[in-house]
Amino acid sequence: MTPGAPVIASRCVRLQGIEIMIGTAQLDLKLRSLLRKRFPRKAAGDLGYDPYDLGALRRNATQVLADIQQAVVPEPAEKCRRILLAMQNSYPTAELANEYFANLELALRHKRELDVAGQIVIGVGPGRCGSSSLSQMLGSIPNSCCTHESPPLIFWRPTIEQVDFHVRRFRLLAKYYSVVSDVSHWWLNAIEQIWERLPEMKVIGLIRQHDECARSFMRIQGFGAGSANPWAPPGDSFWRVGAWDATYPSYPVPDLSKHDPDRVKLEQIRRYVSEYNAQIMTLAQGHPGRVKVVRTEALSLPDVQAEIFSVAGHRGKNANWKLNVKGTDDGKINQVEI
Repeated sequence: MTPGAPVIASRCVRLQGIEIMIGTAQLDLKLRSLLRKRFPRKAAGDLGYDPYDLGALRRNATQVLADIQQAVVPEPAEKCRRILLAMQNSYPTAELANEYFANLELALRHKRELDVAGQIVIGVGPGRCGSSSLSQMLGSIPNSCCTHESPPLIFWRPTIEQVDFHVRRFRLLAKYYSVVSDVSHWWLNAIEQIWERLPEMKVIGLIRQHDECARSFMRIQGFGAGSANPWAPPGDSFWRVGAWDATYPSYPVPDLSKHDPDRVKLEQIRRYVSEYNAQIMTLAQGHPGRVKVVRTEALSLPDVQAEIFSVAGHRGKNANWKLNVKGTDDGKINQVEI
């Protein structure tokens, strides 16, 4: 050890007979990249369609509609959930949207309509920033309908059909629920369009320190060739294609990407998070009465939770919300409600 060097906790990692002593603070991207070269990740199978191709997504929607109409689904609410889940890999065409809303109206027919429409709240954040926790927090409000990343997806450059579907859904649900909310990264570039039609909508923006956020993304997206990288340009064959790729911005890939892909991806994510956070701050400065900015690290503070419930106009449950810390499964709990 170098004289004067700080003492770092270490642990032993054993991989296929190779034993490596490492400092827990030094298990960084370089080590992961070295391990990945020796033990490469197997790339997932082809998605089967181009997530940027509207024609392919519309064809998927046609097949989804045919499958839904042929299936025996007795409950309208369950049919709504199946349509929403299927929209992750398709598109809110007029025909599919009409099928969904016809069933949604049936599912709501026995629920009492409110005298005053409920508060609509959108949560935004780059991801890996407490969005699942925020969604669950809002969902603790009585008579609320709060989801996390509820389909259909919204592209980084939103389409009219995507925004129209969600506005129509928010309006209908707000007739029956005191708070209607969804939290996702994909709302950011659609907020101004939605405000034109739902001016009473409130926004909660989540901001996490960009380097911590970026490294958390890396752990989830994976390492090496064949891992996920939604920030790569469309058509890039080095990384795995994902259904949600079009919901993120894409950045140019330098020539060194094939030699040091993890470094390239990490820099892309850092840029994304930094630009996203800056856009949230700009939005908040331009709309101080409509946008509440919350630091991820403060989500569990009682005073901060009180402010969040104040935005929603109703009190929910105070708790130490820390979901999706090591994965993404928690975020799927309330992805689809109705």
